[in-house]
Amino acid sequence: MFGIKYIKAQPNTYFLQYKKGKVIREGTGISFFYFAPVSSLVAIPMASMDLSFVFNEVTSDFQDLCIQGDVSYRIIEPRKLAQLLNFSLTPDTQSYISEDPEKLSKKNYQSNSGINKVSDTAFAPEKGTSGI
Repeated sequence: MFGIKYIKAQPNTYFLQYKKGKVIREGTGISFFYFAPVSSLVAIPMASMDLSFVFNEVTSDFQDLCIQGDVSYRIIEPRKLAQLLNFSLTPDTQSYISEDPEKLSKKNYQSNSGINKVSDTAFAPEKGTSGI
């Protein structure tokens, strides 16, 4: 009614409320009233997320190599992430405005897929270590 709305965040969601381009309220699991016509809401998930990966490579002696694994990651600087990607909510606060939240896991996958082909000397143990 009259543009005043209420929102309650989950305990693992970091909310930022922007008004006139400045953050006026932020926190994890907060709840508050806001004036919708002049406010922008940003919701960043703080829970641990899992990402599965599979790399198929060929070694220097032409042997096929398949590497599979899982990476778990967690966002530790939500305010910085809000500046890099668009996590803004739609006016009904049910979904994101952009597809950036879905792109986050793809960006992680691409950064982890940078396997470089190196010689065996790159894996030599440091002095004083067993190499295992």
